[in-house]
Amino acid sequence: MKIVFTRTPKPRAFKHVPIYYNPEEEDTKEKVEQALRNNGKIPNEGENYQSGIKRGSFRRNRFDMPEETKDVRSQRRVSNIRLVLILLGMVLLGVILYMTSNAFLELT
Repeated sequence: MKIVFTRTPKPRAFKHVPIYYNPEEEDTKEKVEQALRNNGKIPNEGENYQSGIKRGSFRRNRFDMPEETKDVRSQRRVSNIRLVLILLGMVLLGVILYMTSNAFLELT
């Protein structure tokens, strides 16, 4: 296997082939939409535009969490119990290793 540092690979190209395309149908839709716009049934693209993002909306919705179900609460409880048991086991193992070490035995 040969390693070459001077040549960089070309990026893969995105090739999208539409399944079905009918230019006549697209022209018809554009003409109908333009006619409805001229009659006032559909507003023009720039008219009556309202932004969906309001000031403070990110801050307000940042802490919105979905409601907890019984399953989520029980899984969290089991996970917390498991964590406490693991920590107690590690502390107990540390105490046992400390008590049985030669340095502790020499002090008493």
